Amino acid sequence: MLREVWIYDPERDRWRRGPTLPKPMELLGATATGPEIHSVWEHTYQVYDARSGRWRQGPSPKMPRHALSLLALGGRLYAVGGCVTPQLVDSQAVETRPL
Repeated sequence: MLREVWIYDPERDRWRRGPTLPKPMELLGATATGPEIHSVWEHTYQVYDARSGRWRQGPSPKMPRHALSLLALGGRLYAVGGCVTPQLVDSQAVETRPL
């Protein structure tokens, strides 16, 4: 599992180290919206706020899974697909919550 975050700058074609995750994650889903980065893995939901430069714990996901996709759209966060744990079966579920 990793705690490192890397940020790509396409104008300079360079990577730089970002804010270290407070809890290690792997095969996570992540999305950016405004000044925030939302990341979800299994039972862990972490949100980085670029304004404060800090991570905070988000609400626990309703369905623990990894390798999911996250999408922020219309003021809502959507968690799509992935692999349900601990059964390790593919999920077709879509979970949504307000941002």
